Amino acid sequence: MPDKPRTPTRSFPPSFKQAAMSRLEAGETLAAVARGLGISRKVLYGWRALWRAEGASGLCHKRGPKPGLRARRLAAALAAPAKPSPPDQAQALANAQARIGELERIIGRQQAGLDFFQRALQALDADKTPEPSVPGSTRSSKP
Repeated sequence: MPDKPRTPTRSFPPSFKQAAMSRLEAGETLAAVARGLGISRKVLYGWRALWRAEGASGLCHKRGPKPGLRARRLAAALAAPAKPSPPDQAQALANAQARIGELERIIGRQQAGLDFFQRALQALDADKTPEPSVPGSTRSSKP
């Protein structure tokens, strides 16, 4: 299937967008304004959302990252936990050392259990006496 030819993107000056918004505020339907201006309703819905969110300055955006992306990234960066203060670092270090000690004790108990069972298996193997070899089965006497 051949590729669909790409239509060039159109850009509109902010005055054109503001004129469209004033027609919408005057009471014209969105479909009628879109038809009259020769643009898609989807584009007009986007402009209206920007107009409602940011006013006339929202219609002046250039192509590039979507409006608000930079603000969301900045808010996420500000919400990230700050570097802990020195008393918090000391407490965090003490907590980590306590956790390390606890884990080392658990590992020690597990190793002691493994050693016990290994010695027990060795003792069982040493006590076993070799059994005389007995054939597993004999031929049937039935014809």
